Amino acid sequence: MRILLDSFILRNPFFRRSFLGAARSLFCLCVLPMSIFNSGCSGTNNLTLQGQVSDLQNQRVAIQNERDAWKTRYEELSNSNRVQTHELASSQQQIMTLKQEQLVLQQQLKDTLEQVATAQKQNEYLSKQLARYEDIRHQQENGIQFASTPSPEKTAITQAERTLPSIPGTLVSTVNGEIHIELPGETLFEQSGAISPKGLSLIKETGRTIASQYPGAYVEIQGHLSSFQKVSSNFKDPHQQSTSQAMIVKDILIQENILPEKLLKVSGCGTSNPIISSATSKGVYRNYRIELVITPETP
Repeated sequence: MRILLDSFILRNPFFRRSFLGAARSLFCLCVLPMSIFNSGCSGTNNLTLQGQVSDLQNQRVAIQNERDAWKTRYEELSNSNRVQTHELASSQQQIMTLKQEQLVLQQQLKDTLEQVATAQKQNEYLSKQLARYEDIRHQQENGIQFASTPSPEKTAITQAERTLPSIPGTLVSTVNGEIHIELPGETLFEQSGAISPKGLSLIKETGRTIASQYPGAYVEIQGHLSSFQKVSSNFKDPHQQSTSQAMIVKDILIQENILPEKLLKVSGCGTSNPIISSATSKGVYRNYRIELVITPETP
């Protein structure tokens, strides 16, 4: 039946044209709408993807901007930290400098107080001596005779005072009835603290002079430093250094058989007994010394 129908349609031109036209119409009605629909869906999807890509690009730009802002803030904080660190280091250095200056001022104040105390003692002694001399002068003017006579030791030292020894490189004076012989520390000691050749000769000559002019007299060897003199790293304070230097002089006098040990005494005075102010180079030179104090009495 199907074969007869197909044969009829194919042989009859009218029916063949009608069939083909109907087929084309059916294709247009069914296939073309589907293509149009699919094309529309594809366009919508493309628009959606483009919107998402645009959003992602905007987010990336925002993140980059935020990253740049944090980077700028980090650099500002780093610069601020460097400035504060430098200021802190500078402040600490200033504090250390002020502390060192404070220590120097405290030492100067201490030395000044010691000098004031020494000056007060000397003033008291001079006042007593002045009063004593005034009393003697008054008694002499009134013809009063002294009943007492000085002891042999006092007489000997008084006679010795009239002929003070002359030792080149030293200063000799009398204080409170005692004879003081000053040996400059700059001459005696080298920078290392050892005795210099010139200092050794001066110590020997001074010791021999004492032994010949004041036989049997007691000798106190005093070590003195200037208040502005730097203490050697081998010693903890000026007192210890001055004591050590006085001991060196004592050992030389004993080892060279110049003076017997039983007549020698050592004391370290540090910076407590300056002769003059150490504010000048002359004062520093004068106050740095070994002082031999000769007395006829037992120490």
